[in-house]
Amino acid sequence: AEYESMHATRETFGDLGRRRLFRGVDDPNSIVVVFDWDTTDNARRYFGSGTLADRVGRGGGRTAPTVYYLED
Repeated sequence: AEYESMHATRETFGDLGRRRLFRGVDDPNSIVVVFDWDTTDNARRYFGSGTLADRVGRGGGRTAPTVYYLED
């Protein structure tokens, strides 16, 4: 629910709305989400804003997400 509630916020930071979600085979609580952003700088602003860490905690997450910036 927290993930979905952040959609509008992600859009204001440049999230293009295309994403893929993966769950760990051995640990279904481990997830990987691949996002597409308009610019790397905007993605860095979003993930560095503290907004995500706050929401992860409210959603029951125990650790801050690890973020990798990748190019196609």
